Formats: sequence, C-alpha cells, structure tokens
Amino acid sequence: AADLPADYPKTPDGAVKGIFEAWARGDWEGFVTNFGEPGVPREFYDKYFKDPAMSNAVAGMEIVSLGEPTNSFGPNMWFVPYKVRFRDGTEREFRLHVAQDPTTQRWFFKGGF
Repeated sequence: AADLPADYPKTPDGAVKGIFEAWARGDWEGFVTNFGEPGVPREFYDKYFKDPAMSNAVAGMEIVSLGEPTNSFGPNMWFVPYKVRFRDGTEREFRLHVAQDPTTQRWFFKGGF
C-alpha cells in the first residue's frame, strides 16, 4: 500500500467518512481516484454523480453519525450504518457498503446510498 496517501482511511468507517466528505465537496475526481471500484467504468460514476439531482442533493451534506461496521458478503466487505443530514435539513439513515482490496489496501464504494 505504498502508493496510498498517509491520511488514506484504514477502517471501513474511515472510508465511508472519506466518501461522504468527497461527495459533500463535489469532489468527484477525488472520489473516483480514492474510492472507485476497480473495473467499474468511469462513465458509470460520471452518469451517477454528474446528474444534477444527485450532485445537488449531496453537496454540503453533513455526517450526523457513523455506526459500527459489520461484515457483509466476504472477509473484506463491510456495511457501515450512517445518518447524514442534507442542506434542506432532511436526514437519511442506511448502510453504506464498502470493500477493501487486501493487496492494495484501497477501499471502494459498493453501494447503499
């Protein structure tokens, strides 16, 4: 994992925090670079995140809470409960699904938003 930045997340909840913070800043490049799933075409993320409804919805959102990560479908896959608050004051609770490549130690977003 020598190519990862020193501040790269080490835990599933750290990865979720990084993902949400990138989304809140509108930093799609950073999100794809740091948390894009290997093999998922860039166009998939562009279609999803460059949709104004999505990008406007997550812009400026705040993390209210992150819960205890639980193992999902494999040894390096996790569900992280979250609660976020959007700019309009509405909140959403669910579980973000993240996975970690055991070789590179990179986290990637699997779904759950």
